[in-house]
Amino acid sequence: MHARPLLELGPLARDATPEEAAAHDTRTAELARYKLGRISRDNADGYHRVQCPAAMGKIRCPLRPASMTLGRDRPEILAPPENPQACCSRTTITVPPDVLAKTAQKHDYPSKAHRRSYARRTGAERGFATAKDPASNHITRGWCCLMGVLGRSGCLCWRRSSWPSPGHANPARRWRGGVLVDGVAAWWSVWRRVLGDRGAG
Repeated sequence: MHARPLLELGPLARDATPEEAAAHDTRTAELARYKLGRISRDNADGYHRVQCPAAMGKIRCPLRPASMTLGRDRPEILAPPENPQACCSRTTITVPPDVLAKTAQKHDYPSKAHRRSYARRTGAERGFATAKDPASNHITRGWCCLMGVLGRSGCLCWRRSSWPSPGHANPARRWRGGVLVDGVAAWWSVWRRVLGDRGAG
């Protein structure tokens, strides 16, 4: 597999082998070590300060002469930009709270932690899509005759939990304690008692 520069790393391929995944995770972890270093917490207004990795002694860069005295075991910027950005010419820069306010992520992209977190998100989206799929659940207006948040939420939870995973033939029949039970009858018997108690009161 051809090694790509750290700054050109992309997401892990879907058909990647375990060895390729391990190598990719190692390189993304290395990339995270050389990002802009955060040197302060958010203040009351949400501002924080970061510093160039060369100024922090993480890498060697000609734009930071002091960093060139570091050992050769650190990465070196071989082609620094002709028009340096603010992080290259200043000691620190201030990051306001509105920068990437909607797109900031908890984990570095495309690290292993980011990949696992995004997988949970896609799993939740699949669950929402299944819940709203008229071919399976059909929860459009009027699907349930019960009134109120409690009744409708209860029926929705039952419908989602009783719907089978791929490979199950009957959505209303589930195994419980080694016994095959009718999910519809078991759930409805509980709600009949609840509604009956309300009516009796």
